[in-house]
Amino acid sequence: MSRTGVLLTQYLLPILSLAFSVLAGALTKATDRLGDKTIAYFTGAAYGATAALAANFLPDAAPLFLGLVLGNLFARKIDTRAHGTGAFTFVVLLALARPNFTPLFLPATVFFAATAFCDELFAERAKKAGKIKNLEKAFSLRPLAPLACLAFGIATGVYAPLATIIAFDASYAAAGYLIRSGKPL
Repeated sequence: MSRTGVLLTQYLLPILSLAFSVLAGALTKATDRLGDKTIAYFTGAAYGATAALAANFLPDAAPLFLGLVLGNLFARKIDTRAHGTGAFTFVVLLALARPNFTPLFLPATVFFAATAFCDELFAERAKKAGKIKNLEKAFSLRPLAPLACLAFGIATGVYAPLATIIAFDASYAAAGYLIRSGKPL
């Protein structure tokens, strides 16, 4: 492989993937806040497309994104048509792009889907219990998926999902803060 090819695959594509993860996180939060307004369909499609690009540029992160979509789907947290548009866009574009999946793709996808499902389940249960505010706050942050990414990295030496979820979650939280503060995105 040429020097340019090495630079591209080792440095530029992972950086682009993280940039698309940041964009996907902010667009996901915007879609949350917009509900089913017409513009939410566009932000939903945009976060689906940016997540698919992130997964395509960094195939080791693809199981995380697909697992998050599946876990949220099974937990019935894809609760608006705009989020359905985002999930559909992601799955279709990922299937069309056909990134070079590793042998860990299927087991990692199932692992991340299970942790995303449990994150949503525990967050909902903690919210309904309402007795322990700290517990409710802790589970509202959906901590299992990032911890699963860390465990996955330690077990396999593949830390792309961890970097990806940190980028996504940080921008999701930052967008939420900006929306609440009334500052434009």
